[in-house]
Formats: sequence, C-alpha cells, structure tokens
Amino acid sequence: MDCNFFKWWCEEDVDEKDFIIMTQRRHINDLEKSLKVAEKRLQLVIRFTCVVIVFFVLLLCVIFSSPICFVLLLNEELN
Repeated sequence: MDCNFFKWWCEEDVDEKDFIIMTQRRHINDLEKSLKVAEKRLQLVIRFTCVVIVFFVLLLCVIFSSPICFVLLLNEELN
C-alpha cells in the first residue's frame, strides 16, 4: 500500500478549488438573474414615464389650444 501525503494533499486542494469555483458560479448566476430582473423593471419604468409624458403633452395641448377649456376647468374648481 502506497501512501503519498503530497498526492492526497493535492487532491484535497483540487476539491477545495472545485468547491470555490462552484460557489463563485452560483454567485455569478444569482447576479445575472438579479440583473435581468433589474433590466425588466427599468424598462417598465421607462415605458411608464414615456406614457405619462405623452399624456401630459396631450393634456397641455388640449388646455392651451382652447382657452375656454382652461376657463371651464378653473370655474369648476372654484365651485
């Protein structure tokens, strides 16, 4: 029976390296998933912001194109 301490030690080191690599891959996968979720949320916020801006511009066009609408809105608020 041949017992080589250095061979055993090197194999143990390889197992530890494999464990570290697996742990790092798991962290990388978690970060990639988080990044995808963040990108989807950012796209949703951008779309919502664009819709609000378009709505606001249309509202301003309606208000300033017809002064009577603006006056009516003010009268309703006062009453």
